[in-house]
Amino acid sequence: MSGAAAIHGCSLVLAHAPDLVRHGSKPARELATDRDGLLALIAGALRSYEDALGYPPHQVFVGNLRPDALWETERPWWRHPATPRREGPFGVIVSEEELYERMAAADAFQLFRLDDEPGENGAVTLFRDGAPAGHMEQAHDLDESLSAAVLLENLACKATGELALEHLLRRTGLPPEELEYALGCGEEAVGDRYQRGGGNLAKAIAEQAGCMNASGSDVKAFCCGPIHALVIAASLVSAGVYRHVAVVAGGSLAKLGMKFSGALKHGVPVLEDVLAGEWAWAASKALAAGVCMLAIISAAGFASFPHALLAIPVVVLIGLAFAALGLSVNALASGYDFFSYYMTLFLTPMMMLSGVFFPVERLPAPILALAQAMPLYHGVELVRPLLGGIVPGDAPMHLAVLAAYALAGFYLATVLTRRRLLQ
Repeated sequence: MSGAAAIHGCSLVLAHAPDLVRHGSKPARELATDRDGLLALIAGALRSYEDALGYPPHQVFVGNLRPDALWETERPWWRHPATPRREGPFGVIVSEEELYERMAAADAFQLFRLDDEPGENGAVTLFRDGAPAGHMEQAHDLDESLSAAVLLENLACKATGELALEHLLRRTGLPPEELEYALGCGEEAVGDRYQRGGGNLAKAIAEQAGCMNASGSDVKAFCCGPIHALVIAASLVSAGVYRHVAVVAGGSLAKLGMKFSGALKHGVPVLEDVLAGEWAWAASKALAAGVCMLAIISAAGFASFPHALLAIPVVVLIGLAFAALGLSVNALASGYDFFSYYMTLFLTPMMMLSGVFFPVERLPAPILALAQAMPLYHGVELVRPLLGGIVPGDAPMHLAVLAAYALAGFYLATVLTRRRLLQ
């Protein structure tokens, strides 16, 4: 029977794993060639379980704090802990000891060993409170996909995914045996040298959580994005293929300690990759929107080719300029309401005065000068002629202004964001 699909519940879990940080991708690479006591520096920068519980964003993640509470919390947040609570409405935060126990229970081949026995060649040593506590064995001495390091990542993903699914089943009251299908959307992939990534973490997670009747498959998306998997899950339910589908994902051990070098150097999170990543994403959103609009305009017969194609890189530059301005405003914002000032006092007047709806030549001279100082005016002066098959006049000047807004705005956003996090 087919029908509408609905999301019945969601669970979010965190596993504190300080002794696994050394096995994260970047720390492991740098520790392999360390001669300057880097391991001791990393160990000194690790948090206790109580500190991790009290970190305000973690409490937001599991639902004990509203996201708005972060605006009211003095920065840096790690210096101003919230009430440390293990469980919240959305999920749970477990200790490294519990994580290790779950990883051992999830290991069907007994390669994860918490004992004092030395590991064989190729084994990865496990630590607890900085002292050796066991090891992870490799499953094959020639297959890189079955090396101890890769299997440790896979096992951590399986154990944390199982934790999230168990919590979800408890919250929704769904009996484990009634779950029919699981879709994995995590970043880890399982397999061997004959089919790298061809394994099935979703089914393994469901089986470990007691869902013995569930089949499953994995759907990969960047940074554990569940959107693709949610759409497929809804399609399976709407089509009447399954009644109950779970979308699951475990943690990525490889990303532990990814920004450790900046943390050691400054005592604050690394900033530039977050800003640059958001900046580039904003440009890609502008590109996608621009291409869609060009397709619509073309279908309506209002675009003249090939000149219209030149509008696409201009749209990307416009996106970069406005993304940089937005990031600067974000760094100044004291709360969500602050953005309404930016929209009302800057974006809306600029849209009205920049030639989007009527010719700017009709504006009084002072207003015209103000409009010409805004980035949108230069974007309009470039894109509109191109769509009409005309080479814009003063194109180098318009491009230079947009590039200046993009570069200066990005630099300003970097300075303001760093200053804010250091306050």
